[in-house]
Amino acid sequence: MKLKQKFAYTALSCMILLIGLVLLMDARAQAPEQAKIAFASYRDGIYEIYVMDADGKNQHNLTNNGSASDAHPSWSPDGQRIAFDSSRDGNKEIYVMNANGSNQRRLTDHPAEDWEPSWSPDGQRIVFVSDRDGNREIYVMRANGSNQRRLTNHSASDREPSWSPDGQRIAFQSKRDGNTQIYVMDANGLNKRRLTNHSWKDYDPSWSLDSQTIVFTSYRDGNEEIYVMGADGQNERRLTDNPRNDFDPAWSPGGQSIAFASERDGDVEIYVMDADGNNQRRLTNHPGMDMYPAGFDPAARLVSPAGKLKTTWGWLKRTSQ
Repeated sequence: MKLKQKFAYTALSCMILLIGLVLLMDARAQAPEQAKIAFASYRDGIYEIYVMDADGKNQHNLTNNGSASDAHPSWSPDGQRIAFDSSRDGNKEIYVMNANGSNQRRLTDHPAEDWEPSWSPDGQRIVFVSDRDGNREIYVMRANGSNQRRLTNHSASDREPSWSPDGQRIAFQSKRDGNTQIYVMDANGLNKRRLTNHSWKDYDPSWSLDSQTIVFTSYRDGNEEIYVMGADGQNERRLTDNPRNDFDPAWSPGGQSIAFASERDGDVEIYVMDADGNNQRRLTNHPGMDMYPAGFDPAARLVSPAGKLKTTWGWLKRTSQ
């Protein structure tokens, strides 16, 4: 009898292990095997989430919604899921889907607008913008949509949250001092402080992979240009210099290049340049606007000493300022 029980226990353990391995293989299969860039495109007459190879090839529609705007894609650190905002239920809400576009499901459900999602480096939380309290504030929730809580509380607009890859800070843009400037706060919402201080707007912050530098968009030259500064706000310098608008910058996984959006060819396209601003080149080329790019590269996933996945490419977002 004991031998039969031992055999049954062993068989059950092997079955559980096998099921676990199958589920793990299925989850891994959802993550791209090569570098990808998700982005929003208006080429179908409404914003849809597309994905392409990092060199701009193999562009295809992921959401295929057709009836409402889907925008602001953000990869989970493991590459298995993409968060985005959608107005398919009458107002903007945060959704998530598998990396291949399947299993699209809503995370927020509020009469107000929820948009601009961005994953935490450990994949456990999503930070987003909401006007549910009468003005635009930054909120955070668990990756399954539970435990939604506010991080900022100010009468002015707070937007465009960007989590530092070390998980310690969140950069964002705010109008709390009269015009849009870049701020930073601890990941729990404490210790808010301004990084830029200019008479013209600074916005669209995005962290370098080592969390030591922030690239951003500025209107200080009379049009949108891309700048970079230290994480303490020091050493600001311009990377682009074009008569048309350049905006929405973010580093590549390895830190050697920066992706951005530009109107320099007559419509909005996605470009990439070296980290020093050289070698600027176009990735998309379509009459419909292509914007809000967000990248993932499985080869660039790194684990920090704390055991948290560092994100790749960062998050690019573009709305009216």
